[in-house]
Amino acid sequence: MTNSVHKTTICPVGTTALYGVAFRGEKLLTVDTKEGYLLEIDLKTHQSQVINSQHWQEFVGVTSIAIADGNLWFTSQESIYFAPLESLNSPTFSPELFLRLPHSADGVAVINSTVYVTCQKTGYIFIFSGETRKEVARFRAPGIGVENITIKDEQIWLSDTLEQTVYC
Repeated sequence: MTNSVHKTTICPVGTTALYGVAFRGEKLLTVDTKEGYLLEIDLKTHQSQVINSQHWQEFVGVTSIAIADGNLWFTSQESIYFAPLESLNSPTFSPELFLRLPHSADGVAVINSTVYVTCQKTGYIFIFSGETRKEVARFRAPGIGVENITIKDEQIWLSDTLEQTVYC
């Protein structure tokens, strides 16, 4: 008996610097950090479309995205923002600042009301209460490069850009 692993490579046309990955149902979201485009990719057809055509400026420089409870979370420089996903192309789209760190926020993941943020400069993964916005814990990041983060089934997964390693 052999295990079958399905591998897919998707190369959205016209992108220059893809950062962050998040699932939205059966579709994948990623951000082109140089152009500010938030792309929604259909995993069956590999077709992609820009879903923030009115608000691309807010996404220039974004390094990570996450989706939780109908909100889009993202990191930009030292800041972590969130906004209702459905307001993305509304004239009233206005991301709310969740918090600002003293150093760059590289990756963000959100589960329940807990926000996880990676920061290469400090070498830590910070854990914040989504309700109080206070730090509740921190622990050493396993790698030494910029780390992106996601959470699946209560497991933290990290990818390290410098070491080219994935940690669980």
